[in-house]
Amino acid sequence: MAYIRLKSIRGIRYAYLVESVWDKERKQPKQRTIKYLGRVEGIRLDDIPEECRNDPNILRFLNELEESKMGRNDGSVDMVKEEPKITRSAHNNSKIAFSEDNKMVIEMLSSGNMEELMGIYKTFLERYRSKSQAMLEFYERIIIPALNEVGHLWMRNELGIAIEHVCSNTTLGLIQMIESYNAQMANGDANKGNVLICTPYGDLHSIPCKMVESILMSKGYKVYNIAPSTPRETVMKYVQEIKPSMVIVSVTLSSRAKAAERLVKELLSRYDNSITIIVGGRGSSEMSIEQGVIRAESLSELASLL
Repeated sequence: MAYIRLKSIRGIRYAYLVESVWDKERKQPKQRTIKYLGRVEGIRLDDIPEECRNDPNILRFLNELEESKMGRNDGSVDMVKEEPKITRSAHNNSKIAFSEDNKMVIEMLSSGNMEELMGIYKTFLERYRSKSQAMLEFYERIIIPALNEVGHLWMRNELGIAIEHVCSNTTLGLIQMIESYNAQMANGDANKGNVLICTPYGDLHSIPCKMVESILMSKGYKVYNIAPSTPRETVMKYVQEIKPSMVIVSVTLSSRAKAAERLVKELLSRYDNSITIIVGGRGSSEMSIEQGVIRAESLSELASLL
């Protein structure tokens, strides 16, 4: 299995494509360099030999690299740039005030403090009429800016990959907790139909799809989230099984835009206008959008379409 090895020289990171092979003489594994890839920030999928391009380790590295260049925008749609600060009240830790610094949120994410983050979310529920609007505001004003900053820190080598993964996994757990909490507050919303969320094969991001899933569920949709990195034939087979009224294709990597285009074209050829198709994410800006397909430029815009 291939993977990327990094080497830092005078503060500049360089990458090598390597693989582990067995040394018969020493009877232990050793690294074999397959290809020198150059400076980390310049690596593209086309630089990887074709036989290694679908390796999960390589795809994960390229996903994280491209997301960090975008400021850790792990979104299926563009996110707002506002970066609020959360400050605890001396009398009530669940009360919050906003400013430009989000250091406290990053600390909560990196320490796995979902309980306090849920306390912040509940204050949004008090401010807005609907669960979906509360989630939208919470994601865009609190969580996304913090994840953006985590990406910047990782790219500048000021934060390790382990902490970056903790923040991501805490976010996923938090979204699941929000979904469970909202389910307890269900107000009998009617089932508005089945929705399928997916990403093109090779696109491994999942946080934005979970955010979209939670908003859809709060609006009364039955959601089938098969992200990340789903082969086109698998998507088509699942569409046939669940018969969704809407398919949302999330594209983070520009290198996966063509794969998303092929998926959308096949959906259109088989189902014509019987299914609403929405595409979003940074990578979707590289797509040629077919007539009848909707592009969502932001999470707020996507929510308004639902």
